[in-house]
Amino acid sequence: MKLYKPEPSHLDGLKKQATANQTVEEWRKHLLERTARVIREDPLRYRSFGPYWWIQKKLFLDAGITEFGTNIDKEGFDLADYGSSDYNMLAAWLYQDYALDGGIIYAPRHTVPIVSPNGQEETELYEFALADEEMEKLAKSKKASA
Repeated sequence: MKLYKPEPSHLDGLKKQATANQTVEEWRKHLLERTARVIREDPLRYRSFGPYWWIQKKLFLDAGITEFGTNIDKEGFDLADYGSSDYNMLAAWLYQDYALDGGIIYAPRHTVPIVSPNGQEETELYEFALADEEMEKLAKSKKASA
C-alpha cells in the first residue's frame, strides 16, 4: 500500500512561507517544541497525526524528546516517510492541521487516500487505524493524575 501524500513541491512552498522570517533551524525547533507542548498537554492529540504520527514521533526522538516513548511502528513510518525530515515535519503538520479543521483530532481511525494498486495516479480510500500503546498509556496516566 502506498499513501497518497502531498507533493514535495507543495511542501517546498509551505517551507518557504514558514521560513520567510526565520532560519530553517529556528523553524524546525519552534515547530517541534510547539507540537510537543500540545501533546504534553493532551497526549491523545497524537491521534490527530493519523498516518503521519510515526514520522512525527521519530522527529521527536531525533530531537532528543523521548517522553512520548521510543517505539516506532516501522510499517507505519515507511508508509508516510519522505526520506527528508523537513518534508516529514511539514507533511505531519499539514495532516494534523487537516484533522483539526475536520474535527477528527481524537479519532483512532482515519480515512486516507492511497495510490491505486494498479499504479495509476487515481486514489482509493483506506481506513488507517492508529494505535500507539505508549501514547495511550501516557494519556491514561495523565487522566488518572488529573
